[in-house]
Amino acid sequence: MTAGDDEAATQRAADARLWALEMHEKAVFYQVGNLFLLAQSLLIVAFTSALTNAESTRAALMLHVIAVFGLVTSLAWAYMAHRQLKFNRRLQHRVRLRFPDYAETLDDVRSPGLRSKVMVVYLLPLVATSTWCVFLALA
Repeated sequence: MTAGDDEAATQRAADARLWALEMHEKAVFYQVGNLFLLAQSLLIVAFTSALTNAESTRAALMLHVIAVFGLVTSLAWAYMAHRQLKFNRRLQHRVRLRFPDYAETLDDVRSPGLRSKVMVVYLLPLVATSTWCVFLALA
């Protein structure tokens, strides 16, 4: 085996690691978003259930607790998603440089307007935060 073969094998291994990390991070990004959406949905169900029994002082306290927890959860979601998006963008930049055919495919399918990741990171947590602010006012 020559030095060139060793270099090529090392580069292939590095490329494989980079590609595997890109695929892993994409999966994690959407899984985390799905978990937060599920948590928000369950909290909304809990809030509306408590709202139907809002006559008691205990239920009113429960409404406030659920709304505050929902608000904190949506803010945490926005923060975590923002950090993950920054990491994903940097990683995708590296992948695009290393795999020009992948970059070309991404460019071909890209449409004008907001990117789906941007909507998941900023729009969904904003809607959830706004919802909890309204619910807190109702509580």
